[in-house]
Amino acid sequence: MVRLIADLYAASSDNRAFLHARFAPGENPVKAYKDVVTRWVYPDVFKHQDVSAAKAKNAIADYRKARGDTQGLVDLMARRAANRNTCPLFSPLLLPARRLKADVDAAHAGCAYM
Repeated sequence: MVRLIADLYAASSDNRAFLHARFAPGENPVKAYKDVVTRWVYPDVFKHQDVSAAKAKNAIADYRKARGDTQGLVDLMARRAANRNTCPLFSPLLLPARRLKADVDAAHAGCAYM
């Protein structure tokens, strides 16, 4: 079993992020996922990075699978919504405000304490 986990860890960076989020005590697992969300929603145009709302959404789903932590999940959803509104490619003219409302509603629905 240990060998299998070691092989999964070595196989890809996604597996490493998942294992760190699930098993690494004392680390802030949200930070790695925040970086991924920020990278895909607000890319560095000077590095010719692409925009992908789907990959940002996948990072949030991966965090949900790894931790299931509501506070971190809401934090990631808020980061996605905030970055989406500041990125010129996701300006309010291109993405209607109802998408932001849908993200906020989804975040509220995922909160156990609300």
